[in-house]
Amino acid sequence: MAKRIRLSSVSTDSWETDWSKCCLCQEDTVETLKLTADGYKMLATNIPKFHEMNSLPIPLDVRRFNNGSGIESTLTTNEAKCHPTCRIKFNNTKLKRAEQRYESTKSIKKAPPSSLRKAMTMKLNDRLKSCAETLQDKQLLAKLSIGDVIAQDLKYHPACLVGLYNKERAVKKKTEQTQIDTNAEKEAGDVALAELVNYVFETQRNSDGANAFRLADLSNMYEKKSSAIK
Repeated sequence: MAKRIRLSSVSTDSWETDWSKCCLCQEDTVETLKLTADGYKMLATNIPKFHEMNSLPIPLDVRRFNNGSGIESTLTTNEAKCHPTCRIKFNNTKLKRAEQRYESTKSIKKAPPSSLRKAMTMKLNDRLKSCAETLQDKQLLAKLSIGDVIAQDLKYHPACLVGLYNKERAVKKKTEQTQIDTNAEKEAGDVALAELVNYVFETQRNSDGANAFRLADLSNMYEKKSSAIK
């Protein structure tokens, strides 16, 4: 008698969500499942945007998040939960970075071959090197370490070059602001310390006997003065 072989059934609805698991990765891990109303709104807004750019941080079928009433409503109705490490991959910061990469790629794809320019000056070579160092672009640094742009007969899209310059400008601006904030904080601390020393000195001078100052009180006074100056 011929041996009968039983094949396991495969669901045609493989894209449906098991709401008892992480709604994003659908995997069981030791990580606690969480999600809030704000999380539903964020996912409902960002998932379609990631999908439109073909940049989903986690491979998933977006159809399973919408039962016909919209993503946010579907998540809310099913009391969806997810791993915090999965959720963070879809936050606004990650989305913004994905959009920047997408726009950069799109501009390169749109640029016709005729828009390529030949790098012909050492001034451009030095400028590119400066950008690479500021941005810590290891790929560009490695490329320039082989030789200058003229010797390598390198070419570039003007739009890409402008994009690189803009990135460098943004990083420099952020660095400068950080330095300004650091300097301001240091100056505030110096002034607060001087005022604190003067307070101790004046208190001792106007007192008949020795005064004892609690370190905690002095520390709190320093913090308040420093914050007031900032």
